[in-house]
Amino acid sequence: MIHLADNTASTNPLLPSWPEFIIGTILFVLVFGFLARLALPRIQQILTERTEQIEGGLARSEEAQAEAQQLLEQYRQQLAARRPVSRARRSSPRCASRPRPRRAG
Repeated sequence: MIHLADNTASTNPLLPSWPEFIIGTILFVLVFGFLARLALPRIQQILTERTEQIEGGLARSEEAQAEAQQLLEQYRQQLAARRPVSRARRSSPRCASRPRPRRAG
């Protein structure tokens, strides 16, 4: 029996015998075909969904950033409009006679 196994094996230990090579090739084609038909479309669909979800999140964050920037500008404009009024109140004689509240700290 050992003698028969030696005859089917090639002389190079890195090269498989012909029956092993044929069976390996057939199994590779079957597994590759299975993965290409069933698994690959599902993987592509998941990747597409994740890409759309990420791009949608980026778009929402850009919109939120623009809205926050707009609100900040509105706040700064309101603050700038109220500063002269606040300075006028502080410099008026009625406010000057009142003691200023102490800050806790």
